[in-house]
Amino acid sequence: MRPGLWLAPTLLAVAFAAPALEFAAREDVPLGVASRGLVAVRLNEDTLTDYVVATDAGLALLLGAREAKFSSPTLSRTTSAPASLTAGDFDGDGWTDVAFANRTEPIVRIRYGSGDGSLGEAAELSSNSRILFLHAVDLDRDGKSDLLVGDRNGISVYRSQRRGQFAFPQVVDTEGVEGRWFTTADLDRDGHLELLVLESGGEAVGVFETDGQGSFRPRQASFVGNDPRAAAVADIDGDAKLDLVVVDASGLVWVRGDGRGVFSGPVRLLRSDDIVTAAAVDVNADGAIDLFAADSRRGVVHVLLNTGSGKFERRFSYLVGPNPEAVLVTDATGDGVPDLLVTSRGSSALTLCRGRGDGTFRGPSAFDLGPDPFAAMAYDANGDGHLDLAIAHRDAALVTLSLGDGHGSFRLQTSMPVGTDPRSLALGDFNSDGAADLVVANFGSDDVAVLAGTARGELVAPLFLATGLGPAALAVADFDGDGHDDIAVANTLSNSVSLLFSDGTGRFPRTTNYAVLPKPDFLLAGDLGGTGTLDLVVGNSRSERVSILRGNGKGLKDPVEDTFSNRVRPVISADFDGNGTPDVVRVEEHEDKVAILRGSKESGLSLPEKFPTGRQPTAAVPGDFDEDGKVDLIILHRRTRTVAFLRNLTAKVSSAVALPAATPTAPEANDPWVRALGSW
Repeated sequence: MRPGLWLAPTLLAVAFAAPALEFAAREDVPLGVASRGLVAVRLNEDTLTDYVVATDAGLALLLGAREAKFSSPTLSRTTSAPASLTAGDFDGDGWTDVAFANRTEPIVRIRYGSGDGSLGEAAELSSNSRILFLHAVDLDRDGKSDLLVGDRNGISVYRSQRRGQFAFPQVVDTEGVEGRWFTTADLDRDGHLELLVLESGGEAVGVFETDGQGSFRPRQASFVGNDPRAAAVADIDGDAKLDLVVVDASGLVWVRGDGRGVFSGPVRLLRSDDIVTAAAVDVNADGAIDLFAADSRRGVVHVLLNTGSGKFERRFSYLVGPNPEAVLVTDATGDGVPDLLVTSRGSSALTLCRGRGDGTFRGPSAFDLGPDPFAAMAYDANGDGHLDLAIAHRDAALVTLSLGDGHGSFRLQTSMPVGTDPRSLALGDFNSDGAADLVVANFGSDDVAVLAGTARGELVAPLFLATGLGPAALAVADFDGDGHDDIAVANTLSNSVSLLFSDGTGRFPRTTNYAVLPKPDFLLAGDLGGTGTLDLVVGNSRSERVSILRGNGKGLKDPVEDTFSNRVRPVISADFDGNGTPDVVRVEEHEDKVAILRGSKESGLSLPEKFPTGRQPTAAVPGDFDEDGKVDLIILHRRTRTVAFLRNLTAKVSSAVALPAATPTAPEANDPWVRALGSW
């Protein structure tokens, strides 16, 4: 960086020993390959739960460990990727065995556990067509699990006889319904299991009763939803009758059971066409069954906490790996508290969400605050002392305002149409009423929208102001020294900057345009030379060249060119570790992570420390969203329309927060902000 070219943040002059940086980010259990499903098993003599995971390369064995510190998984390779997986004790020796099948062969393979932490020799069962689903259960109560195999022709029951041997299969007449998903339960509590078969592509669940010897006959069919795909059986409303929670083409449905195998009165709990699986477990030990649902497109797991009567008043969502396929509620850490393990087709790891025992989990909370979130600002919009979020949604041409509760949660308050393709947001007080106003750069309609804010957190219909072509970045400051906030706009397609001067009444009577270097896409406003006037740096993140518009107290002078030592990109800076110097955030979209480069006065910026987020993060916004004195992160994921909260769990050393400021201060030789500008 050339001497005299600097942007100073406000820094504390006290040095602190920085603790280890920690966020409630996504916690991964490495597998080395994408996963499709998993089952809890007992493979050795310790008291911890073990797991078998169906991966693209075969079966991965994870032996239980305290604090979920699993050793490297043991991979048992198979000829093709297992698509169906179930576990049971097929030989009655007290150790878990595993049955699996792929989608290309009409063969079920069984591997037997022997208590030494491994799976031994395999047995094979042949079917008439490719396998769709597997389910293990002891139908005849002889102490050995039997195997139910679903294919395109229906369901076949293989009764276990001894290790490696099964009786000739009994075929269940499913009346033309494919065996894509089914389970067993004692619906009428007569001691015999019923078979529940979902009608894939239809609307019903078929109930088949058994005689206790493995034979089934049709009893009843009930409407449960549109194209049911998976389900969980549990007593949701506490009436001692088993209900169904069904995943269908439109989301999640609860259907009440009458205790005789009839289901009725569907209640829609979640609306999404991307729910792929569900689980039902009492996760907070209050005696009520809670629900879990994986949303494949958004990459989240929804948690619905039951009050006990089938009312789900508390709902949470957590980021997991891309394209989740299976959710297992299990004590993975050995502390007696249920955790979540989630498989993912888009990741080479399991996601672990550690339970807290109260129905919540450690991990990044996720919120649906509108479609395709692209850019955001954090500020207190309604004066309640809590940080709120204004978000620009590009494809929807909207700005939304979501109110924060001071604990890291948000609820959508209002939405307002703006121009086409909004890409940048900034805050100012343009009408001198003391409430923050919002300005939006609309790349597609070549204008900015100014939305006046109110003390109640409302947004007034926008005032549109013409700019150059393709406005992409904003800076708000008092460039002419009249005490009113003005707006600088970087126009990417016309290679210019528009400076809109405010008169303090919400109007902008004067505009000045400046020709700058090609394709400007960011602006930095500050006292670049310590002269006491505000200047403007205009840059292109793909170039080392910048245009500098020096302030003269009444506006900006014509631009001059300058060069940084490297390509310059706008950075996000805050003091995350509490050591008194700013750290820098880098969004790594292709790695599904955010990186933080920690700053210190002695050594500048450290190597990046990376934290997993959701799929393809778009932007990051710092702020103390849970009001614990530490700077957290909000992460936007445009592709999956998810906003995530990464709570800062770093041990608190100082409550001070250092953010970039336009207030002139003396430059520091090792200022991390200067180093960041020089190295990006």
